[in-house]
Amino acid sequence: MNELKLEYLEVLLGNKDGISPYHFVNALPGGSNQQKALDCIRFAIEDVLGWDVQTARQKFDGYMIHFMKLERLADFIVYPPELGPRDCRYILALLYPNAIHLSERSLIEELYQKILDGNAQFPREYFLGQKGFYRFCVCLCYLISHYRPFGDLENLYRFLSSPDGRAWLDQYRLRVPMEHLGINLLKCVWELTKDEPHSTLYYCYYSFCQAYSA
Repeated sequence: MNELKLEYLEVLLGNKDGISPYHFVNALPGGSNQQKALDCIRFAIEDVLGWDVQTARQKFDGYMIHFMKLERLADFIVYPPELGPRDCRYILALLYPNAIHLSERSLIEELYQKILDGNAQFPREYFLGQKGFYRFCVCLCYLISHYRPFGDLENLYRFLSSPDGRAWLDQYRLRVPMEHLGINLLKCVWELTKDEPHSTLYYCYYSFCQAYSA
């Protein structure tokens, strides 16, 4: 048992106020700090509580993080922008990746559905850069597949090139970030459908039509 785990037990028993920072490289989350924190959280779950993966999935929550005095350790973890700090499901996914799967795409889709339900907002700078473009594509794909499936690819390009398509995106919270950041909507459609026959042709044609009519 390493020194961090021994000191954690002292904290848990009330013999110390908190874990000493000397166990970590600095006060920042991520990197080796995250790995040390996860190792100690695993120790708390498996050795102190005696839980297996299934029990942890059912019982490990915000209350247990507080009860087991794991807050400081949980703060050394870097969380995806779709999740809040000390997200228990994400912590367990890091500890048990073979049993608990959280893909980036599923997290984006979950956040977007919460936004559509009025229970969340996009984080700041969420759609910036290449990563942001990917997130926008995931949201657009989710929107199309769940709210307005298109049986014909050209109809999809035509609709999203039209004022009605822009109004539809506005209704579902994608138009403002798209226009604010200059995201190329037709390029998103092409990224989602580039393996489909004629997608490149439609992309070029409707891109030309947009440029010509501008």
